[in-house]
Amino acid sequence: MSGFCVELWMRPMASSVPPLELVDLGSPDLTGKYRVPGVRAAWSRWHGSRQLAVSQSPSRLLWIEGHPDRMPAEGEELTRWLEGRSGSFRGFEIHSPSGQPMRFRAFVDPLGTRPVYYMADRDRVLFADKLATLALNSTCAPAVQWPAVLESLTIGVLYSADTSLENARQMAPGELIEAGAGGEWSTRRFALPADAAIEPDRVHRDPAGTLRRALAKAVAETWRCPDSVLLLSGGLDSRVALAVAGPDRSVLTVTPRENRESRVARLVAESCQARFYHFPCPSDHYFHVLRRSHPITGCLWEPWEAHHLGLASHWRQQGFRGLTHAYHCDSLLKGNRIFPRQKRVSSVTPLHSIMGDRAICYAQCRSFRWHPQSSELVYGTLSATGQDVARQRLRQLASELEPVLEDGLELTVERQFHQRVAAGHSYPLLLSWMEEQDVYSPIYHPAPWSWAKTSRPADRFRGRAFRQALLEMDHPASLVIDANTGKPISAARRDWGGLIRNLPGLHVLREWRDRMRHSRLLASPEPEAEEGSWPLLAPLFRSPEGLRIIEEGHACLPPEFFNMDNVRRAVGAFAGGDDHYLETVLDLSAAGRWARFCAEGPATDERDLCWRAAFQSPAHGGQ
Repeated sequence: MSGFCVELWMRPMASSVPPLELVDLGSPDLTGKYRVPGVRAAWSRWHGSRQLAVSQSPSRLLWIEGHPDRMPAEGEELTRWLEGRSGSFRGFEIHSPSGQPMRFRAFVDPLGTRPVYYMADRDRVLFADKLATLALNSTCAPAVQWPAVLESLTIGVLYSADTSLENARQMAPGELIEAGAGGEWSTRRFALPADAAIEPDRVHRDPAGTLRRALAKAVAETWRCPDSVLLLSGGLDSRVALAVAGPDRSVLTVTPRENRESRVARLVAESCQARFYHFPCPSDHYFHVLRRSHPITGCLWEPWEAHHLGLASHWRQQGFRGLTHAYHCDSLLKGNRIFPRQKRVSSVTPLHSIMGDRAICYAQCRSFRWHPQSSELVYGTLSATGQDVARQRLRQLASELEPVLEDGLELTVERQFHQRVAAGHSYPLLLSWMEEQDVYSPIYHPAPWSWAKTSRPADRFRGRAFRQALLEMDHPASLVIDANTGKPISAARRDWGGLIRNLPGLHVLREWRDRMRHSRLLASPEPEAEEGSWPLLAPLFRSPEGLRIIEEGHACLPPEFFNMDNVRRAVGAFAGGDDHYLETVLDLSAAGRWARFCAEGPATDERDLCWRAAFQSPAHGGQ
């Protein structure tokens, strides 16, 4: 239950304008609005939030949401405050002193962890936290930016500069946009400050020890609220945060039912002397997620990853006033976007026929897709026009990828993540938490980022330093198995392949092996995975209700870009038991719902997501 919208007029505002509308997860507990000549703003939040600061007077409004390392001091100028800031936050300022031109400024944190979107619309500019909010308030007919959506559907992430809504843009990390009533426009960027305690020589000599100290500092300086609960999985990232935080903390684990992950998480909590809370999530909750994810994510991230959407308000009602998470630890500290570079790339690599060797950046375990074939399966549902658009986008992306190679390791996609955290894998999880909770993020502290930027790629690859840091802590939590593998935690295995990877002729054997593996995957489903924090979605959506929800979205897909016969065949294959099509049918359903939302506005069952901020009369000061 969070959101904002600002309307900035480039000419005198009309005497009668429609109310601003905000997309929200439910009836907001706390709302606010502000209007001075040339601009009006509205926002929503929940009572008791510690992550909304509003300083309001007849001539100035400063609105900051999130968790910066510190708030502005009394009378501190905005740009002076933004210089050197860290944390996860966003906001805007409206300054309209008597007799002087109005000035508007919007800003996001140096990592861009909380999105802000903007769109020029006739004689005004709209700023909002959601693309759906821009669509609701547009005086022009909003339209889907299909090239961006097709890029996101095929590789699972959007790295291009545009969004899924035509004429809408996302503010860049650390960006400050300043605009005036006369249409003047300027931008500048603020970088994440380096942590002076992280010295490259020490990091190279003792990567595990320096990482452990960096994490301890980050956790101590962000997880300060005693009633903030850590989202604890049975993996390694959150258990390290809990172990360095010390005893007497609270943790929350979310699974559909009691399973291996919840049992392992309980053991981790006990080993850290933490209070353990288990939140069983009913399996059919995911039907709600597929119906509601598109207004929150703008269809730029997979709906099946947003599995906490709509749950966090229930956690708050049970007394959890804030969430702490260790998300993006994989991408930043454990090198899951790093892989050994080889001179010859197999032609069986997904999307190789379109992107060439650059396709390896998005292939298999390094992909933003869970199943290697998903990219091709989605591509196969497109019409000739749709395939042409997707092909152009992916080839352009391949041509713009600047290869980064160090010590024989490919760092291209990792560097992309560093530049745009908001495009990172599983970002819908963060969106759903931020929508309904105060969120604290040790991973966005400067110390882990400074460590990552000064460490060797080999120490990040396969979590080598991270795993060693956990083992060297000699903490009871390191003795609890990893729920992801069911095995004890051990040091990262060495990469011996570098000695033979590029031997002459070896690529022929590798090509044969990849073709055999590809054929087996297409011929038979993969073994069913252990149910983790969300249910096994394939059998859930193969039910009559699940298939009905999927097909509702498919019915809204434009035939211009999608071959509807192939879409129906994909649904038929999935309904018949082929789990490879799970991502395809879910993602296409969300894309169809987003297309319908932009064309027709909220459906009847989505109207409870929209809050109207009515302004009673043209104001000469704040309201």
